[in-house]
Amino acid sequence: MKIVFKILFFINIAFVFVTLVSYINPFIHPKHFWPIATIGLLYPLWLVINVIFILFWLFVKSYKRSLLSLLTIILGWSYLISFANFKGSVPTLEDQKLHVVTFNLQGLQVVFKSKDKGIQDSLLQEMKDMIVGSSSPDIVCVQDMVSSNIPFFEKTLGFTHKHKLDKQRTMTGIFSKFPIVDKGEIAFDQSFNSCIWADIDWHGNKVRVYSMHLESNRITDDAEKMITEGITTGESTRSKLKTMFSKYKHTAVMRAQQAALINEHIQDSPYPVILAGDLNDTPQSYVYRVAARSLTDGFKKTGRGIGTTYAGGIPGLRIDYIFADQKFQVLSYETLKDRIYSDHFPVRATLILR
Repeated sequence: MKIVFKILFFINIAFVFVTLVSYINPFIHPKHFWPIATIGLLYPLWLVINVIFILFWLFVKSYKRSLLSLLTIILGWSYLISFANFKGSVPTLEDQKLHVVTFNLQGLQVVFKSKDKGIQDSLLQEMKDMIVGSSSPDIVCVQDMVSSNIPFFEKTLGFTHKHKLDKQRTMTGIFSKFPIVDKGEIAFDQSFNSCIWADIDWHGNKVRVYSMHLESNRITDDAEKMITEGITTGESTRSKLKTMFSKYKHTAVMRAQQAALINEHIQDSPYPVILAGDLNDTPQSYVYRVAARSLTDGFKKTGRGIGTTYAGGIPGLRIDYIFADQKFQVLSYETLKDRIYSDHFPVRATLILR
């Protein structure tokens, strides 16, 4: 039995090493060493494995060995609360609140795959109830929107102001119940993804809102197919994995460049900033660190539970965010998981201007 425990402890050490490497990922540009980005992407897996080792060593009463993974998790505490948060404290304030939602719609394929108008209307009403919740959103940032989705926001949710980028089939958009006084786009080279911004007059205060959709990984379908069918041996699987890693390397570098462009634009903003949308990367990434530099991740302030926002077959991914300027206080933050209308869940935050 001692030999078995020694072997398991060596395996434990190996996973601790991989976890520690994932902590370095946010500080390394993907173009310099892209494989480390994949290690950071799998942080939820490393976290679960370390927790399993802690429980195992406690069960067999090998308390000293349990400290290895425990200290590793504590060392990466800032990453842990980016993935799972249990504080959830919501201060009671009577100031004017700003309710913001971001949602990658995936064209609302779940709704419109049915040709029955009655079913469509029913699903849209359910989605409205979920998004509105206890209070109607003031601003909604959307990604992967198609033209048939627009009436939902204008007629069903009652937005009177919008800014959308419609150079391609799927659009990035901002819907607001307050006037948009200026707007623009941050151009991404050689990409179908985009980031737009709008200056909104909110009760006499100007707020700059960004809706972003960074470069997609383009590996989701491949990865989900492999998960569903199981990994087999042979040249076919090796070829698929090689293609997936090649795609990931290319898109990781593109996202890093796009995040830098967004952050540079944010630094020049004359108004308090809200950055919302689909980063297509996790908090354990270089892209997250660059895009959110000087901003507050709302989930880390008041989020509760596991922050997963990707509704597809790859578990544990938090890739949709609402970041806020330091001039805002985050009162609440939640991922709306009542029902699946896209391959992403909507994210909702309530803010006040200090």
